[in-house]
Amino acid sequence: MPRNVHRLASAASGRLTLLVALAAAALALPALGQEPTPPAAQPQDPVTAQPQDPVTAQPPATAEAASVPAEPGAEQPLRPWQRQEGPPDGKWLTDAQGRQYYVRKFARPAEGAYLRLEGNRVRLPGGVAFELVDEDAEFFYAKIYRVDNIETRLSRKKAEPTPEQLAAKEAEYRFEARESDRVRFVPFGEGLPNQGQWRNGFELADVNGDRKTDIAHGGTRRTMAPVPNLFIGDGKGAFRYWQEATYPRQPYDYGDVAVGDFNGDGKADLALAIHLRGLLALFGDGKGAFRLAGEGLSFEAGQLQPGNVTQFSSRAIVALDWDRDGDQEILALAEGPMGSFAAQKGLTNRMQQSYGVALYDFDTETGKWVVLGGGKTHPELFGDSLVAADFDGDGRIDFAAGSNSRSNKALVHLHHEDGSWGYLWVEPVRDRAFARAVGAGDFDGDGKADLAVGYQSVELGVWRSGIDVMLSRPEAAWERRTVYVEAGREGFYSLATGDLDGDGHADLTAGTGDGRVFAFLGDGKGGFSREATDDLAAEAGCRVYDLGITDLDGDRRGDLVAAFAGEQCPDGGRLSAWASRAPRR
Repeated sequence: MPRNVHRLASAASGRLTLLVALAAAALALPALGQEPTPPAAQPQDPVTAQPQDPVTAQPPATAEAASVPAEPGAEQPLRPWQRQEGPPDGKWLTDAQGRQYYVRKFARPAEGAYLRLEGNRVRLPGGVAFELVDEDAEFFYAKIYRVDNIETRLSRKKAEPTPEQLAAKEAEYRFEARESDRVRFVPFGEGLPNQGQWRNGFELADVNGDRKTDIAHGGTRRTMAPVPNLFIGDGKGAFRYWQEATYPRQPYDYGDVAVGDFNGDGKADLALAIHLRGLLALFGDGKGAFRLAGEGLSFEAGQLQPGNVTQFSSRAIVALDWDRDGDQEILALAEGPMGSFAAQKGLTNRMQQSYGVALYDFDTETGKWVVLGGGKTHPELFGDSLVAADFDGDGRIDFAAGSNSRSNKALVHLHHEDGSWGYLWVEPVRDRAFARAVGAGDFDGDGKADLAVGYQSVELGVWRSGIDVMLSRPEAAWERRTVYVEAGREGFYSLATGDLDGDGHADLTAGTGDGRVFAFLGDGKGGFSREATDDLAAEAGCRVYDLGITDLDGDRRGDLVAAFAGEQCPDGGRLSAWASRAPRR
């Protein structure tokens, strides 16, 4: 099945050290903060009638910070503004919610060193958001809210949960542990690499027009002069590296790739989401020659200089026919704050404002990419997982995005008739969870795509990793079915759906942060059984960055492809494939 319906790219880490450097460069005075707005006072999205900025932990300033959140109850260091004595004149003001505050004037950071948020709020590179009452060319005037006994409150640990509370929470994660034995996974994929950093995503598609499935991957991490990697399939489960393929010289790097016909000539093209740099498009001639077609896309190229900073970078991309004109568009998910190569290299103190999604259409008349706008995403959405499918059954393609911001449930985005989109707050998504991976498939046979979520959660001090399926219900409602849960923070970073056993029902595969691959067989009614197999060998310490399911050898059963990468991997990682076979009896 095409990846734009049944795949996602999984999470990757940023660089935490940049946080300190940018904060020091941008701030002339200590960072400021505010109490979160209660849910009842939150502004509402007029399209979805859902909270625009839910009361959750704010996302860290880098993707790496998001991937390793602090333990609940740990002592938090006091920031300078938290040690404030109160207003200099002793007079507190009161806002409409009855909260006391005073106004503090401080030097305005350089443009680009902060993010504008909704509700007249600003986020500094240190990750702290505060509310402005006024500003001018030299100063910000911010509300400093009163918090009684803040030193005592922040320095003490939270009360230990009671046994009753722990038991009640455990019950929320309980699931029916059914097992099955209907599939053998036989290693194949001759010609695929057994070393290298294969992150973040790949595409299973026909790239040379021979009607056989190939594997497209972007540049690998930590490779001198990386280029896209194309592996041509023979239709029997073997591959060869497309050595004859040529590409324009560009600063390629790892990220994600999508295959589609973007200019309507019937030939496969490539779209690349390149970590820290942005987006590239390469148009193919069907014979292996690719030319650059990137005008209009946000991309950092050439020598990096101060101010040369892309406004959008990504590691998750899909090709989809959003406007239903017969050719594909590019949809990409932002990889998060600080996602700027120039900033990482210290060439600028400009803060990367890479949130939300970008949708581009190629205009064949002008030869340029144009932005298709009008969409609504959560104001701080970013991640490494993206999937396109029709979640509401109206015939228009929608999309779902993973979130590297904890407790963000605004994952599904519905395609409106006018071409815009709005997000849905998927309430059954686990509280205090990172929705690392998303997938899509019609798991209950009602003709609508359902949502699969791979997550890490921490509640009452207990870490869990699991997979849930959210069955799409009328009136934008969702029914959660728990597929699998285990204790620990390894997390599920990749998902793929397809028919592994040939019974016509959508199945689900999932990959963990420590290299394990799980297969779950669907019953067509929203239920799953875990396939009891040791065939899917793990790569110790290697994250499963991506998974894909399609019929590679023509037997009408879905075969499995996986990409492994990680600093502790043997040989750095690999691309692996398994054929799906009936079990021996």
